[in-house]
Amino acid sequence: MLGSVIPRPIALVGTISRNGVPNLAPFSYFNAVSSIPPVLMFSLSRKGIEGVKKDTLVNIEQNGEFTVNMVSYPQVWPMVLSSAEFPPEVDEFKKSGFSPLESKYISPPRAKECLIQFECKLREIKELSENTHDCTLVFGDVVCLHVDGSILTENNRIDPFKLDITGRLGKEYYARITPESIFSIQMNLKPTGYDLLPEHIRQSEILTAYEIGRLAAIPLDIYEKNYRSNQNIIIKTPENLYLNHLAIRDALLSSDDEKAMNLMFCM
Repeated sequence: MLGSVIPRPIALVGTISRNGVPNLAPFSYFNAVSSIPPVLMFSLSRKGIEGVKKDTLVNIEQNGEFTVNMVSYPQVWPMVLSSAEFPPEVDEFKKSGFSPLESKYISPPRAKECLIQFECKLREIKELSENTHDCTLVFGDVVCLHVDGSILTENNRIDPFKLDITGRLGKEYYARITPESIFSIQMNLKPTGYDLLPEHIRQSEILTAYEIGRLAAIPLDIYEKNYRSNQNIIIKTPENLYLNHLAIRDALLSSDDEKAMNLMFCM
């Protein structure tokens, strides 16, 4: 399962002990679970055969506060260093090289080097079972969000091309979201759907699964317009089919949905 549900975002969680010792630890069972209200969740397991609680959980149980810091590529090695099992009296900020930054509404510090930092107050701690080795879920209400201005667009949106965020894969592997790996999909609310595509398209050995999916996502009104105009599909030869599908591919590459749909019915 760890190697299948990937990539997972990484929460670099900052807490503080009852004695005032800062703690920092990464968790990849993590995500946003609600926007209204804004809630983050991460889960953590126990330590050793005795099932001892991790310092992160102990600290949150004591003061009900924590920070979540998003890890970009330059912070990967410091993040990995913070995952080592240091004694409770050790400050992981110092061990990993992260700079503690005072939070606005809560006691635990943020990691200054991280471009996005959440301040959270505990909403709920949920044990998955009475087994001491099972995971514990921690839900936190976001009370403040800090975003570095360098990753914002002119409309104050986070620019994924500038964030350089990292994710967790299985074992020792990680992923880096680079500009080359980012793509956009603008889905129409009334798509054509696979079931309305002609058989020669659905069974195509030329068009890729991605390209057939693009055809299925074309707005229904474009499909209906072309279907009414071209109801008699005549496939003359395999060569004709091959050239037709290549032409459809070219139309999709040009983002010409109208032409792609017209070609689909005009052989």
